[in-house]
This record gives sequence, C-alpha cells and structure tokens, in this order.
Amino acid sequence: ISGEQGTGKTTVAQLIHQAGPRADHPYFVVPCHSIPDVILDAGLVGKIDSGAEYHGRLFLCNRGTILLDNVDYLSLKLQEKLAEFLKTRTYRPVGSNRDRTSDVRIIVSMRSSVDDSYRAGFVIPSLLTQLLPQPLVMPLLCKRQGDLPHLCCDFLARMTEQPLTISSDAMDKLKEHPWPGNLHELETVLGQAMRSAKGGVIQDDDVRFDYAFTRKRRDATTLGLAGRTAEEVECRLINETLEYCRGNRKKAARLLGVSEKTIYNKIKKYGLPW
Repeated sequence: ISGEQGTGKTTVAQLIHQAGPRADHPYFVVPCHSIPDVILDAGLVGKIDSGAEYHGRLFLCNRGTILLDNVDYLSLKLQEKLAEFLKTRTYRPVGSNRDRTSDVRIIVSMRSSVDDSYRAGFVIPSLLTQLLPQPLVMPLLCKRQGDLPHLCCDFLARMTEQPLTISSDAMDKLKEHPWPGNLHELETVLGQAMRSAKGGVIQDDDVRFDYAFTRKRRDATTLGLAGRTAEEVECRLINETLEYCRGNRKKAARLLGVSEKTIYNKIKKYGLPW
C-alpha cells in the first residue's frame, strides 16, 4: 500500500484484515521507521538466548496479518530476509540453527509509489518482485474532494455518539482546503470543530486549519535522506546517477569520481537494474 503520510494506509490494511478469513487471528503493526534494525529483526523472527526462546511476530501472528508500516525504511539486509521469507515462508530465529514456517499474511506500506521507491533505491528488486502482484495506491485527499462528505460523516460517527451535521458553508470551506496533511489533518480539523460546535451543527467558524501540516509536509520532502544508513544513501546515489546517465557506467563513474569497476561492483551488491 503506497501513498503519502496521512492518506489512510494503516486504516486500509486493518480493514483488509478484518474483511478476510484471517479476521479472528492476530493483527499487528510494525513501524519500520522507528525501530532499530537489531530489535526489529529479533522482534519479527524471534530469538533464542541462553536456552530461552522469545517468539517473534512471525510466530505470534501465525494465520493472522502483519503490517510492515514504511517498509522502505528497512535496511537492505532486512529487506533481503523479508524477500526470502515471502518466497519460502520460512524463517530462522536469531541464535537458532533451525528454520521455522509461518502462515502469516504480510501487508506492507511505503511512502511513495512502487516505481519511485525502486528508482530511488529504497526497496531492493527481490522484495519488489514479491510485492508487485497486488499494489494499492492511496490517493491524496485533495484528489478525493467528492469523498469529503462521506469521510466527514464516518469520522464524526467514530468520534462522538452525539448527532452532528455540517452546514453547507462549512462543507464548502472543507472542500476548498488543499489538505496537505490528508486524512490525518481532516480528523484533527473535525475533532476541533466538533468541540466548538453548538446546536449539533458544525458551522463555518468552527472549521479552523492548522498550517503546521503544510510545514511538516515541506520538511518531510526536504529531509528525504534523514535517518537512512550510509549504504542506503549510497545505493540511491548510484542508482539515480546511472538513471541520469541512461545506464552509461563509464559516465556515471566519472561523475561520481570512482572507477568503472567500483560502479559495476556496487550494481551487483545492491542488485540495481543496470
């Protein structure tokens, strides 16, 4: 599931789980962007330490669903392990010498489209091969203005048991807003409007926008490499340089100030399509 922050990727993943035959089994979200690799690895596959076994999510969520949120933040090494699991359905706990199996459905989310993640070198080809059969793209809220009345009714019904309606002027104001924070921003705006509304109706004056969402979106774009490992930055740099050079390795090597052999070795190391 790809899409910008706040477009509802985690909500859709949970709905997929609840609507299918795995609904009676565990559902768990793994925030790949906020957990260190060592902890994330053991948390997924489990760990054996001093004879004691600590089960990971692949074991605990057997027959259920795991959402790997922001999978494009995973290190290349963990992406390789995930691709192998999706291919074989086997994994090996840290500290063990025996493979295990798990019948768990894996859903992943990423910040950009599959094509953009691939071109930027954020997701390795072997993992994309396993993910491509069922891509789902979440559109920006500004592209879904026709859905606003339905979305507002749904949010308000979940926020309060009191009957609330939105005046036509307030709805027009909502439709004119660009929604840089997507569904997250809509939920925040409605929550504030609900608290100030009187007489069971949200009026124009009750709708106020927090322009911090615009700043957050700009900062997220500016700091696109923050938090990434040196290998991930190198992979992206080489991939984008080769794309700029239309696959000409000699030209790319000259631009990067390295040998053509180095470019060849890096292409092989990262599995780049050049």
